[in-house]
Amino acid sequence: IDSVYEMTSGDVVTFKNNVIKLASGSYKVTDDTTVYVLTLDENEYDKVEKGDLSDIEDGSTVRVIINDGDVEMVVVVE
Repeated sequence: IDSVYEMTSGDVVTFKNNVIKLASGSYKVTDDTTVYVLTLDENEYDKVEKGDLSDIEDGSTVRVIINDGDVEMVVVVE
């Protein structure tokens, strides 16, 4: 195994100064961080769209994928 990815998930406590604060810890992101928005729909197909940092808001549910201590990707779950 070359790389170990870990994923943490939870609700955003705060998101300011490019730091996502979850109950499990704080994660620094940059404008280059990949963001996806996952829309869960019981009646339709789930939808994944490319997003950006503006999609991360206080109170939103996110999954943060970390590789070697750096945030690789943020998935916002709606």
